[in-house]
Amino acid sequence: MLFSSSLIILLFPKSLAIISLMIMSISDTFAAIIGRLYGTVKINKKTLEGSVAFFLSSIIIILIFSELNLSIAIASVLVATMAELYLPVNDNFAIPFSFAFSYISINAILRALGGF
Repeated sequence: MLFSSSLIILLFPKSLAIISLMIMSISDTFAAIIGRLYGTVKINKKTLEGSVAFFLSSIIIILIFSELNLSIAIASVLVATMAELYLPVNDNFAIPFSFAFSYISINAILRALGGF
């Protein structure tokens, strides 16, 4: 977790790094709790209910704490949710990197297309 957090802080802008790390810390924990308590639909050793909890709690974090573009951030949360669910790497690495990298990528693509 320390290695992943350090890389996020070094590689991405401060506001994006903070949100990425909050999502990793809060939403992943929330997903694990909901998944263990209420999870019945299994997907790759995780639960659908936990993934929904991850997605919704991440959106709440973005709405409360973020100055990021909301549409891009929600799309990036979807990418992070899929990474959390499907990637066979540690969540502490997959979640913040997938969120931050997808946010930067989507933003760059939309700017190149004249969307933002």
